[in-house]
Amino acid sequence: DETTRSKDSIVQRIRKTNTLIDILALQHKHKSEMQPSDISFCWNQASRLFRNERRTIQKNPRLFIPLIDHTLEMVKKFSPPSLVATTHSIAKISSGARIKVDHTLWKALKEEGMKLKTPTTREISNILWAFAKVDYSAPELFDSMVPRIISALNEANSRSISNIVWAYAK
Repeated sequence: DETTRSKDSIVQRIRKTNTLIDILALQHKHKSEMQPSDISFCWNQASRLFRNERRTIQKNPRLFIPLIDHTLEMVKKFSPPSLVATTHSIAKISSGARIKVDHTLWKALKEEGMKLKTPTTREISNILWAFAKVDYSAPELFDSMVPRIISALNEANSRSISNIVWAYAK
């Protein structure tokens, strides 16, 4: 199937990138073909590479604007795992490089996060960790997660519980 081959090709290309510039160039070139999971994968790959390129990001904090804009265009179509992975990756990059990401993106991620129907404890811990890590005030998101945390507590591992507790304490 052509769509599957094209999608696999994009993921494979993202996986092979070695720099943030490569990721962003790929995203720009294939923007019209990219699915939400591809955008999420761009963020995930960027979060893996950013430590070696922290200075590049700090010198040019606007570097991610095209990817941020693309994320904003597609965020309502993200699956729960893609939404959580994207939010977590953006927080890693933002906090690790000490740059501020546009409030509009955090607001959109918060609104979509509040719509998660049955998140796993890992998804809950990752999304709450992300918002706490960047000091983005999202009391509505945190409040909306309480019943979900309680209902999913039996499946929680110690890492998820500690991340959730840390996020609420922060």
